[in-house]
Amino acid sequence: MPVDSTHPDYDTILPKVARVRDALDADRVKAAGATYLPRLIGDDDNTYRAYAKRGLYYGATSRTLQGVSGLVFRRATVVQIPAGQQPEEIVANVDMRGMHLERFAQGVFDEVFAIGRAGVYVSMPQSAAPGARAYLTKYRAESIINWRVDDSGDVPRLARVVLQETVNLLDPADPYAVKPTDQYRDLFLDEQGYVTVNVYRRAEDTAQRDGGKFALVESSEPRFRGARVTEIPFIFINARSLGPDPEDPPLLPLADANLDHYRMMADYRHGLHYTALPTPYMFGGDEGDELAIGPGVAWTGSNSDIKVGMLEFSGSGLNPIKDALEASVSYMASLGARLIEADKNAAETAETHRLRQGREQATVAATVQTVNSGLTQALALMLELSGINGDAEVQCNTDLVDARLAPDELRVLVEAYQTGTIAFATFYHNMRRGEMTRPGVTAEEEREAIDASIGAQMALLPEMQTNA
Repeated sequence: MPVDSTHPDYDTILPKVARVRDALDADRVKAAGATYLPRLIGDDDNTYRAYAKRGLYYGATSRTLQGVSGLVFRRATVVQIPAGQQPEEIVANVDMRGMHLERFAQGVFDEVFAIGRAGVYVSMPQSAAPGARAYLTKYRAESIINWRVDDSGDVPRLARVVLQETVNLLDPADPYAVKPTDQYRDLFLDEQGYVTVNVYRRAEDTAQRDGGKFALVESSEPRFRGARVTEIPFIFINARSLGPDPEDPPLLPLADANLDHYRMMADYRHGLHYTALPTPYMFGGDEGDELAIGPGVAWTGSNSDIKVGMLEFSGSGLNPIKDALEASVSYMASLGARLIEADKNAAETAETHRLRQGREQATVAATVQTVNSGLTQALALMLELSGINGDAEVQCNTDLVDARLAPDELRVLVEAYQTGTIAFATFYHNMRRGEMTRPGVTAEEEREAIDASIGAQMALLPEMQTNA
């Protein structure tokens, strides 16, 4: 089998992934033509192009993803790495191309929440020079084309994963021209159980002329502290689990509803095009006459039975489609597109609004937790392969509902702490949930800052008394 062979589960999930990927981009939907907007019976090419152009794509899927992502990342991602390891440098450049870990985490979350799957490859240092370290690379679901798990041992092990990549190759004849070229990165365990990485390109894109379909252009045996690596440094992150088995995209139901709405919208606007504008008519005029229409123009004829007028649409022919469009918008809102749902009750209380927002929190929070676990594994492995020992953790925000404390709630908390009913850790925990603390500051750190502030104020008291 060639290196571009795909896993059966990949073939099964790919059409679903493609629908969501397209639904996120109106241009992709329009470019797909009859895939999402079938031709009307009898349409020629010109008629179909006009019909498709009138269709308005309502971007519910992309707006929902943007809204949910905004809720998750409205608070800073908390990152913990071993002390004394230049955390700013590591966190600010996790991919060796200047990408901050928070932006990397948001990219992974967006992929997983929309498509249901993403992968993170921990690339080994390319040299032993000072400052060289491992780094992270994100892969989309479509790029993870094949994998194999070895179940022969006590614990299942990832034995192979094949990643499709695109590289820009320079044209030898033109230093300003580049050619996007597919290549396949094959990570596998050899017969001795060590990791080998081979990179292939199609033979026509290389200098190889031996008749083979693919050519090996790069091969490496990753090593850590001189010893070969025995675990493939790749983490699968799904919406609800970590592992190679793919899951349906969380936004698939919304994407399908969005595409259905597009078809109905095209029909509705197509109907408006033919019925909304009045059409002049004449019966009994002279055959072959060219008639103008507009101010200062009158239609006349020698026939006393001549009839002129304007054809105008009447009746309710388009109302069922209009009603279906409104129902479709409500259905999409019920699937999670809260940002596109019109407010039904302008007098809705803050508590009711918060509870209504919270309906979608469970699914999103579960995905965030999975992403946190996957990124924590990736960061820990990146640090380990860079020779940095110690615990690491990534925690993206899971409090999606605006939970700011009301004045009465804050007063009750303060009184409970002052009277000894609750400990400072409990008080601070509730303050943090109410979004009234500094991001990334623990209860112990806040306590130390309070003690330091009180100490500094107390040191000024004698001087103030003397001046008095």
